[in-house]
Amino acid sequence: MFLALFSLLPLPPLDGFSVLGLALPEQYAASIQAFHSNGATSMVGLVIAWRAFPLFTDPLFTLLLKLVHPGESYS
Repeated sequence: MFLALFSLLPLPPLDGFSVLGLALPEQYAASIQAFHSNGATSMVGLVIAWRAFPLFTDPLFTLLLKLVHPGESYS
């Protein structure tokens, strides 16, 4: 679950960034694709994702725990 959510972050090397191209008009999608193919932006995107994703894991884990085991708590 966490791997899927990490992959859907809208940052350059991840799949979530590619999904943005599907939602935008063709002219913007082409510029996003060019931005995506740049190695430097991909590296910066990975570093941002690596630093930002841990901020989301605790609330997501708590939500998943409550969905799977409604009577338990995460501390």
